[in-house]
Amino acid sequence: MVKSSAIVGVVTFFLVLISGLLYNICCLVSPLLAVVLGLAAGFLCSVFEKPVDAEKAAVRGGIAGAITGAVALIAETIGATIAQYIGYQGGNVQACLPGLCEEGAAPVAMTNAMLGAVFNSCFCGLILLAVMAGLGAAGAVVWMKTSAKKKTGPAAGSPGAPTAG
Repeated sequence: MVKSSAIVGVVTFFLVLISGLLYNICCLVSPLLAVVLGLAAGFLCSVFEKPVDAEKAAVRGGIAGAITGAVALIAETIGATIAQYIGYQGGNVQACLPGLCEEGAAPVAMTNAMLGAVFNSCFCGLILLAVMAGLGAAGAVVWMKTSAKKKTGPAAGSPGAPTAG
């Protein structure tokens, strides 16, 4: 669990940090990364630990996904906050609804805008954590199902085993 969380966690940190820095499209990229990386965390956890049943695999995979999701939460918060800070430099910060900025916008203090960016990215990071924990469990169960099929196949030399030739 620790080995898979460390491997996938490092990859997650850099990929989610990059998607957080691309703040305008991070809402599209980060959930896709969470799906792939959550499944990878659970799958790798089961590959390294080889649990005996699906229930233990799901629990361990969920924990590995949650650890990786916590890394994603930190990376999302750092990346999106940096992107918002860079975006607000030298500009007049306006509060408006997307698509309705021409109709009415109010000036906002830089501190309030940054706090909003931090809380927004934390919320997105919590969603990533939940998705990655659930898909970590799913990835572990997928590994358990595929490895169980390999184990229950006919043994070499038995009458049902395929022969070479």
